[in-house]
Amino acid sequence: MFLADQSALLVSDIQALVGLVRGDAGIQQISNAIGSINAVVMKIISETEATGFGELIVRLDDCRERLLEASQRGQDMASSGMATSDRDWRMWSQTLPPIAFEINREAKELAQRVDKLAPGAADDFS
Repeated sequence: MFLADQSALLVSDIQALVGLVRGDAGIQQISNAIGSINAVVMKIISETEATGFGELIVRLDDCRERLLEASQRGQDMASSGMATSDRDWRMWSQTLPPIAFEINREAKELAQRVDKLAPGAADDFS
């Protein structure tokens, strides 16, 4: 139940990020959206580890790290004065949705793996 609830939040946060990227939002809005995604993923990771399935979070955590690294690159670009109309900025921002979609896939696969290993374990996440 917990993983399903968190997955729904994750989808909503990812949709918000995609909307910001499509709308050429600034770094602050994009960073806030990435922060929201990170917070949800950290809850998923923490709960998964607490139930004894910590070995299953590796790929999800790797994706989360890639998103945070991309966010840092964007912050560095913004602090160097790069405008959101610059080609490099647009290219950078276009890298974010695929990473976010991969996070979503990994979170769904994690929920499926936990459910297969321990039927009913998903209910224990409450």
